[in-house]
Amino acid sequence: MHMPNSNTRDAQFQTTRMFAVVNFILAPCIYLYMVFGGLIPPTEPKPLSMLLYGLLAYAFLQLAVTPLIVRMFVRNKSRGNEPNRVQVIWICKIAMVEAVFLCGLVYWFVTKDPTPVSLFYGLGVIGVLMHWPTRERFDAIADQLEAT
Repeated sequence: MHMPNSNTRDAQFQTTRMFAVVNFILAPCIYLYMVFGGLIPPTEPKPLSMLLYGLLAYAFLQLAVTPLIVRMFVRNKSRGNEPNRVQVIWICKIAMVEAVFLCGLVYWFVTKDPTPVSLFYGLGVIGVLMHWPTRERFDAIADQLEAT
């Protein structure tokens, strides 16, 4: 079993943290600017309740299955214990949370109705709080991978 040294784990954590900053903070700010910053001229909103409910269900599902995906990655022994596996898990977690923010952007692109964007951003913030890569969370997943 390959045990990464602490320098490797520190570098992986810093890379993961930077990826989280870009995807959890910068990208959602850009999306908000697109919606409320006037980049695209406003038109008459066309609310579509079925699209809204479908995207909200998808956003909830993204947040609900993220822990299950992590467990699946940890338990899947067929891939071995390559050193970057912990980063793959974190990138998947971050991408699944960012998808929640993107659901709001998709709804806005289709309907031009900015009101429900706050619902998706509220869910996205909950996802960020649940999945922000702290050192303890990062080490816990890395330790689980080393134990398998």
